[in-house]
Amino acid sequence: IAVKLRPSFRPPNATMAAMAINDTVPEIFGSDAPTGSDGLFGYMLRQALVTIFYLTQDEFVLLLACALPFWYGVIAALQTVNGNVSVAASTVRDIESDGHSHRFHLALTNLARQHEATSNEMLRRLEHWNGSVLGRLEALELSHSRQYTEMHSDVACIYWEMARLRADMARLQVCAAGVKGVL
Repeated sequence: IAVKLRPSFRPPNATMAAMAINDTVPEIFGSDAPTGSDGLFGYMLRQALVTIFYLTQDEFVLLLACALPFWYGVIAALQTVNGNVSVAASTVRDIESDGHSHRFHLALTNLARQHEATSNEMLRRLEHWNGSVLGRLEALELSHSRQYTEMHSDVACIYWEMARLRADMARLQVCAAGVKGVL
């Protein structure tokens, strides 16, 4: 769709841009440049259909599997952005008018209660398991602390005995040197 402006309202840069587009379209597309009343959109649509025609069955299925959900999402996002949620609102009104909303509310409430009960049970189990792990960890730490204290006292006793033996050996060497000097 082309919008034609009166020349008096067209800024000078727009005229240059239009001339640049008219010069570059044939350069980009070559001899297949869009001509006639179809314009660029018609040309692109024709090329897309030709491309789809050359797809294998597997490629076509993959294209549908990827493109359709994408475009549904794009359409839903655009409707949300534009505030056009009439389809969803009419569906909610239909459900409420049939009296189904009370049943849906009860079902959701029951589901929420089950979820809360399950969550509380899992939390209770985790707290119990955490308490037992912490208890075992404290017992292990106490055991290691006691063993470390015993080992430290044993090393201190060994050091004391070694120091005493060294002093005794030094005394004996002095005595042995004195005895040799007398003989």
